[in-house]
Amino acid sequence: MKIFIVHFSHFLLSSGSGVTEKTLAVAQALRRREGDVQVVNFSSKIARDGHDQVTFVHYQMHNKWEVIAHWLETNVSNKDIVWIRYPFADKHFLQLTQRWGKQIVLEHNTIETQEVLLLQKKSFNRLPFQWRKSYFIYFFQTWILNNTNETRYGHQILKNVLGGICVTHEIAQFERYRYNAYVTMVLPNGVEKVLVNDGQDRRPLGDINVHQKWVMVIGSLADWHGLDRLEKSLEKATSLGHRSLNIDIIGLQGEPAEKYQGFKKNGITIQCLGKLQPQELETKLWEYDLAIGSLALYKIGIKEACPLKVREYWKAGTPVLLAYRDTACMEHPLLGEFNYSIPNSGSLIKVKDVFDWVAERYGDRSNHGRLQQAAKAAIEYDSKAHELMIFLRKLKG
Repeated sequence: MKIFIVHFSHFLLSSGSGVTEKTLAVAQALRRREGDVQVVNFSSKIARDGHDQVTFVHYQMHNKWEVIAHWLETNVSNKDIVWIRYPFADKHFLQLTQRWGKQIVLEHNTIETQEVLLLQKKSFNRLPFQWRKSYFIYFFQTWILNNTNETRYGHQILKNVLGGICVTHEIAQFERYRYNAYVTMVLPNGVEKVLVNDGQDRRPLGDINVHQKWVMVIGSLADWHGLDRLEKSLEKATSLGHRSLNIDIIGLQGEPAEKYQGFKKNGITIQCLGKLQPQELETKLWEYDLAIGSLALYKIGIKEACPLKVREYWKAGTPVLLAYRDTACMEHPLLGEFNYSIPNSGSLIKVKDVFDWVAERYGDRSNHGRLQQAAKAAIEYDSKAHELMIFLRKLKG
């Protein structure tokens, strides 16, 4: 049995993206379990710095599905599994599952109906008002019926395929709600390797009770990152007195960054560092006393998550401000003890309380190494590879 891990997206075009690193780490873990694995990326864009472990297949927008179907016909046998990162439902993908469904396993990274509806509403809001029948039909479908391609085609797509790999228990439950006979496995996002040390080679501390450095990595301006919640909390934060806090936002640049660049109030400052290359980011994360996770997943109705950036924080031994239930912490409660949890809501973050917790917990630098030890058991893909191979072989029969 050969396993094809397939993306219909631009995610793998960059050799250093989080999705690329995750996908290749999964492939390597499966290969170590004697799996024959090939990673394939279908895209309308040309790979400029793509990874040599990825097969890139280019298509024009007008012939996307013809190219994909031809490639599958040419390369996939009836003994193989095609593991597809869910591309959102439409009639073309439905047709593909009608032909190849008995070999397809889907990877689910979000609650699709909620995310697609959010995107559709944003798209509608960008339209100028029109006295046209199509405009009012679109309004009625979007805002009254909450209809999207996911509600039209999603159930049948799930019904056509072998099963699904979900990054959280919440997503797995949702997919089974969409189709109650759907067979799922939970495979939280992870990393290939966590290199544990005692934390003594982190940045010079000075006095962590007096000054701290926090970081937030932003891959996009998606609402669920919660930059607005962070901003409001910092605006209304209780004074830190003689103490100071510097927050770096990495990945935000251009006009969006101008809103936050130079923020200074109550001893708190913000600077936006723009995008960093993966190796730069990995090194940079060692400088911080705390990292900030997604702060507003409540906006898309999600309570549980496992963001890739949080895995990078833990890999570096950096504790995280968590505003959701993290799947890895649910399955490995010890990991949760090294992080600070706040409500998954729009409530203000009590910045002073978080500052005090960091000072008390991480004044002992060895706790960074203990965090890495807990992360190693929870987020390395090798720990799940055996279970994953059993699941895939069982699906294929």
